[in-house]
Amino acid sequence: LLNGPRYDVMVLGGARPWEEFPHTVRQALRRRVEQGMGLVLLGVDARQAGDWAELAPLEPLERGRRAQRWVAAVPHFITRHVPLEAFPYDEMRHTRSRATGEVLIRSDAGDPILAVRTVGKGRVVAAAWQERGLIPLIDNQWRARATWRYWEYMYSLLARAVVWAAQKEPGVQLDSVTVDDPARPARVRIAAGAPAAFELKVRDEYSTVEQESAAREAQTRAEIALPPAPRGELHFVDVIARDPATGKVLDWGTVTYRSPLPAQITQIRFAKQQYRRGEAVSGEFSLAGAPGADWRLEAGLYDNYGRLLARREQPLQAGERTATFSFPSEDVLTRLAWVEARLLEHGRERQRTRRDVFILQPRKWEDFDVVMYLFGPDPAPGLWPTIEKRLRQMQVTTLSSYPLELSKHANFGVQAQTRISGQESPDGEARKPYLEQKRRWVETRDKKYLARLYCLSDPAYRKRQEQEIQKLVTPWVPFSPMSYYIYEEPSLTCYTDAMDLCFSTHCMARMREWLRKEYGSLEALNRQWGRRFTRWEEVVPDTTEEAQKRGNYSSWADHRTFMEETYAENYAYVRDLLHRHDPDGLVLLSGTQESAPHNGCDYS
Repeated sequence: LLNGPRYDVMVLGGARPWEEFPHTVRQALRRRVEQGMGLVLLGVDARQAGDWAELAPLEPLERGRRAQRWVAAVPHFITRHVPLEAFPYDEMRHTRSRATGEVLIRSDAGDPILAVRTVGKGRVVAAAWQERGLIPLIDNQWRARATWRYWEYMYSLLARAVVWAAQKEPGVQLDSVTVDDPARPARVRIAAGAPAAFELKVRDEYSTVEQESAAREAQTRAEIALPPAPRGELHFVDVIARDPATGKVLDWGTVTYRSPLPAQITQIRFAKQQYRRGEAVSGEFSLAGAPGADWRLEAGLYDNYGRLLARREQPLQAGERTATFSFPSEDVLTRLAWVEARLLEHGRERQRTRRDVFILQPRKWEDFDVVMYLFGPDPAPGLWPTIEKRLRQMQVTTLSSYPLELSKHANFGVQAQTRISGQESPDGEARKPYLEQKRRWVETRDKKYLARLYCLSDPAYRKRQEQEIQKLVTPWVPFSPMSYYIYEEPSLTCYTDAMDLCFSTHCMARMREWLRKEYGSLEALNRQWGRRFTRWEEVVPDTTEEAQKRGNYSSWADHRTFMEETYAENYAYVRDLLHRHDPDGLVLLSGTQESAPHNGCDYS
C-alpha cells in the first residue's frame, strides 16, 4: 500500500475492523483512491475509526441479525440484471447503516445494503452484508430454502461492483433482457447498446440447464424461444454478450421468470423423522392441480453419494390428491438420504422436488482414523463439494467439531462437538477471571483465591455438567459418533500453570474424608505431615511455598494426589453421564498437558 504497484481496484473483506489498520495504511488507501484506484468494502462493521466516514459511502451503526429482502433502489451497472429475488434472505444478515453516498440496494425495510461514492478520481463501493468468502454470509446453507446455485448470482453482484469500482465498464452493455408472458410460448428479448453475439442458458430451480441457445451474428437485438414445457415453476435465463470477433465477454446478466404448472407435488411427508438402516422409508406425496393424459409420478430413494437405491413409477389420475411410497433402506450408506419425486408429462419432466431424511447408521469402528478438525463457521456456499473431494484425497475418515447440520451432509465419521464448561485451559476472555484470581493470590496469599472456578467437587458444578451433557450430547446420538469431543486441552489449572488448585470448601471437605481412609487416624497424619492438628476440620494442606518453607512436602503431595484422583473420578462421572444417552459412546480428550508438578495426570 505504501510502496507497492498500482492497482485498478482493491477489495477488502470484513475480517477486521477498519480501525485495526494503522493510520498510515488508512491514509495510503485514501491517497490511492483519490488518485483513481477503486475500493470495494465488504462486511462493514460497527467498529470503525473516524476517518472511515471520509472514504466509505456507508456509516455502520449497529451490527444486527436482520433478515430482510433486498430491492434495487436505482438503475445502475452494478445491479443491472442481478436476480436479487433469488437470494435466500431468511439466512442472510446485514449491519444497519446510514448512507453517505448513493444507495443502489435497500432492504424492504429501508436499510441501505450497497452504496457508492466518488472520492477524488476513485470510486468506492461499500456493502453492509455480513460477509463470508466476500459474498453475503449464509447462516445455515443447508437450511436455506433455495435449491438453485444462488451464490453464483451473489458473485455476479460482487464482480459487477469490482468492474465498476475499477472504472472498467464495457463499452457494449446489455440494455435489457426481458421475458414474454410465460403462460404462452415464451421468448426472451435481448437488447444491447452495440452489435454483439449472445449466448443464453435457461436453468431450472435446481440450476440444471434446460436449454442452451446462441445468436452468434453481431446484432443489437435478439429474440430466442424458451422451452415450451419447462421444468418446475422458477427459471433463470443467463445471458452473456460477447465480442463476435474475439469472443471476449462484454457483459452478462440474469433474469428470472415463473411458469404455471397444471399439476404439482406440493409436499413430501415421511411417516417418521428418522429411520434405522434396514427399515422401510415410507410416507406420502401431496398433489395439486389437474394433470392431463399421460402424466406419471416417478419417485426414488437416494443416499448422500447420489446413488439411486430404489425407484417406483405410477400413472396420475385426475383428482388424485395423495400418493404413498415405501422404499427399502438396507443399501443406504450415509446418514443423509432423500426421496426425490418427479412429475412427467408424455415422458418429459415437468417438476422435480425432494426431501431429506435421516438414516440411523450402526457405529463402525475403524482400526485407524484420520481426523480433520474445523475452526470457524461453515464454508461459503458452493465450496463444500470441493472441500469434501480434497478431504477424500487426504484420506480423511472422520470430521471433528464440525457443525451439526454440516455433519449431517458430510459423508464422514463424526467426532461430536460436545465440549463442556470448566475442563479446558482458559483462553481469551475466559482467561481473564483466572488471571485476576491469580493476581489476588499473589498479592494476598489468601487460600480462598486458590479455589478452582469450576470446582470438581462442587455439587452445583456436577449438576451443571449433567445438564450440559444432556443438552450437548442428545442431538449427536443419532450420528453414532466415533467419540464425543468433551475435553479439549484439559487442565486442573491453566495448561501447566503452577497454581495450587483446589482449596475450595468442597474439595477440602472431600480431601479430609480421603485422608481419613489413607491414614486411618489424625495422629498418623500429624506424624507424616509434621503438624499438630487436634480436629479433622483443621486439616488443610500446604501450598508449594509453605511446603518449601517447612521442608515437608507430604501434605502438598497428598493434595496433588487427591486432585489427580478427583480429576479421574470426575472424568468417570462425565463418561457415565454420556452413557445415559449413548451406552457405547466414547469420551474424547485431546491436547492433554505434560506431566508438570501442578497438573500431572495419569491418563492410563
